[in-house]
Amino acid sequence: MKGCIYLSKTTRKHDYLFKIGYQDNGDMIKDCKFLYFKGEKWCNYISKDGEIQILFPKNDTFSNPIRILAFLYSAFYKLGQIDGRKDNSFLIHAAGLLRQGKGFIFTGESGAGKTTVSKLSSPEAEILSDESIVVSEDHRNYWISQGPIRTEITTLNDTMVNLCAIFILVQDKVNSLRRLNGAEMGHKLMDNIIYVNLSAGIRRVDFLAEKLRFVNAISNCVPVYELRFTKDKTFWKEIERIGL
Repeated sequence: MKGCIYLSKTTRKHDYLFKIGYQDNGDMIKDCKFLYFKGEKWCNYISKDGEIQILFPKNDTFSNPIRILAFLYSAFYKLGQIDGRKDNSFLIHAAGLLRQGKGFIFTGESGAGKTTVSKLSSPEAEILSDESIVVSEDHRNYWISQGPIRTEITTLNDTMVNLCAIFILVQDKVNSLRRLNGAEMGHKLMDNIIYVNLSAGIRRVDFLAEKLRFVNAISNCVPVYELRFTKDKTFWKEIERIGL
């Protein structure tokens, strides 16, 4: 095996250990289940000691760690291979915070400040994650919960909280908020939604359509703002000023 990664089970009671590695000369292990990723045939099976092992053709597919996250989430959460879960949810590359009973998402380009905002907000706000957040839809209500991979500033957390607002982060010398219109919001959110095709018979265009549907639906229920912020806690005053 090339390496390993931990992925929390959805019940949060314990962790599964996933081992990630290359297929040996392209051969598949007997009795494994098949998944499809980026046009390639992948293999996964559960070993005798209960480890879930993922094998894939030797190439550069996993040069980006976020792709590992996308694959594991989509294969074992979205497709219901853990706990039979098949809900209408997406994984967003974002920080998620719980503050005064409300859920907030902070997202943006790489380096925009997701971890910075999370650290600045603690301990007044509870950090669900500074890396990935699951957004679930339930009868036009949206809920956020901890993503499958935890970082050094997050702990195991089974909290699910109503999503009140989404903030697109931009570091600046002053704090300011600007509500985004549909076109701006859609473009910025689409870039951060992690969703991959793991089915041989499903076209990429169908997954794109599902992402668009999700973004359009959430924009009708949850306000999205551009948050320009300085590297201190004062940005929360701007958020409180608009009643959030």
